[in-house]
Parts: sequence; structure tokens; C-alpha cells
Amino acid sequence: MDMLIKQLKTVTAGRYHIVTETSPEGLQVDCLDLQCNLVATRRLTAAQLQNKILMTAVYADLKGTLGY
Repeated sequence: MDMLIKQLKTVTAGRYHIVTETSPEGLQVDCLDLQCNLVATRRLTAAQLQNKILMTAVYADLKGTLGY
């Protein structure tokens, strides 16, 4: 998922801030506009992070939500 997050940050640079928080339970991804308003958020468990198909789907969903 790290590579997908880096790609998302690159694609959305200049329009959104992508903030991640990792914990033993999993990962949270927050997408903020330049005024720091929350636009999208996704929370994934550690088990979900092991599913590559799900990670690709979450990445595509976030890109779509952000208009890319």
C-alpha cells in the first residue's frame, strides 16, 4: 500500500494533502483539500492491508473521489 499512497500523493500534489496514520490495527488515509477540509477518508485493518486486490480498489476509489 505504501507505493499506492506515494502514487496518490504524486497524482494529487498541489490540490490535496494525503495524510496517513499507521497503527497496529491498520491504516487510515485522510485526503484534505488545501484549506484542510476533509474530502475523503479510508480506514483499513491489518488483515485488509494484505489483500492486494482490495488495496488496488481502495486506491482507485480514492482517485475517483478526488476527481482523478
